[in-house]
Amino acid sequence: KTLLRMKAEINLMVPNPKGDVVSVTAQAD
Repeated sequence: KTLLRMKAEINLMVPNPKGDVVSVTAQAD
């Protein structure tokens, strides 16, 4: 897995303060 992909999965499990979980995941894909 790429670092970006793993970061996206972490953001999915632990949403960041801004709540941009969906945006980060979409960019990773």
